[in-house]
Amino acid sequence: MSIIVPNTGPPSFKTKLSNIKMTVNDLRTLMFPLMIDPDIEDTASLVSCDFGMATHFIQGRYPSFKIQPSSNDTHPGIYEVKVIL
Repeated sequence: MSIIVPNTGPPSFKTKLSNIKMTVNDLRTLMFPLMIDPDIEDTASLVSCDFGMATHFIQGRYPSFKIQPSSNDTHPGIYEVKVIL
């Protein structure tokens, strides 16, 4: 016998994520908003963050990250980040 719990909907953040604009030597702490999931699951273990080229100036673990671009960064520009729930 197995019990299957139906998936009633995808997880989401309680508030919308926004773009972050920073300059060299800025320091910012990124705290992700509360995640809600209609299914009762271990939501923190479901989160995957892909910082791509921004990885070299972002440190931390979900839900809190420290962002500090420096003049040593060789790739100025716009960085896309993927957050998968």
